[in-house]
Amino acid sequence: MTLNLIIMQDDIISAEMLIENERINLFNSDSLFRGAVYTMLSAQEKYTNQIVMYAKLLKQGLDNPDAILHNRKAVAEIIRREKKYLSLINLSKWWQDTYIANDILDDIKNGRKQEFEIRNRIAEHKKATGLNYKGASLFLNLCLYLNVVAIDSWTLRALVAEDYPIKAYKAPEESVKNFKHVYIGKGLYRDRGVTVRKEYELYEQFFRELTGNYNSLHNFNFTPFEFRQILWVKRSTWGKEFGNDSKQYEIEFI
Repeated sequence: MTLNLIIMQDDIISAEMLIENERINLFNSDSLFRGAVYTMLSAQEKYTNQIVMYAKLLKQGLDNPDAILHNRKAVAEIIRREKKYLSLINLSKWWQDTYIANDILDDIKNGRKQEFEIRNRIAEHKKATGLNYKGASLFLNLCLYLNVVAIDSWTLRALVAEDYPIKAYKAPEESVKNFKHVYIGKGLYRDRGVTVRKEYELYEQFFRELTGNYNSLHNFNFTPFEFRQILWVKRSTWGKEFGNDSKQYEIEFI
C-alpha cells in the first residue's frame, strides 16, 4: 500500500459538509426525482453551473416530471445544452413509467440491501438518460447508499497510483468515440465513460479494497463513498472554491 495521500481534518470536514448538504433528508418519490435531476445535471458540468441550473429549475417549479414535460421551453432556457436538455426530458418520461422510486423507498426501509442491483437497473435502462453507472451511483449516494462508488478521474488516479490493472489506451484514437479521457502519468484513461458493467464493477471492487486498506493503515473507518468524497474535495477544484464553508451554497431536495 503506497497511496501518497495525507488526509487532514479540513479534508474530512469538507467531505462531511458536502455529504450533508447533498443528502436527501426526507425520502419520497418527489425528493428522489429531484435528486435524480440534480445528479443528471452534474454530468460533464462544473459544480457551480450544476447548482445554478438546479436552483433555477426549483425556483420556477420545474422540479417534477409533469412540470418539466409541460414547460419544455422554460426548461430549455435553463438547460441550454441540447444533450443535457434531452436527458432531462427523457429522465422525466422514464420516471413516470418506472417503479424505481417505490423500489428505492422499499429498499431504504429494508436497510438498503439492494444498492448494487438498483444502481445497475438504473444505469442499464435505456431511457434513464444521463444516469450511467457513475451517475446512478452518485444518485444513490444522495440516498445514503454508502458502498456504490462513482468511478471518475479521481478514483482512477488513486487506483492507477496503486498499480491496479486499470485499462489504458495507447493513443486517443483507440478510445471510444465521444468519451472524455484523462492522462494519468503516461497513460490515457477513460474518464466519465466506463459503460461496461463488468469493467465498472471491477474498478468499484478495487476502490472498495483500496478504501479498506487505507482504513487499516491509518486507523480510519471510511465507507467507500466517504473515501471517494474525501478524494474529490481534496484533489478537485471543489475544495478550492468551497472549502469547508457550507454557507456558500445550499441544495434542496424536500
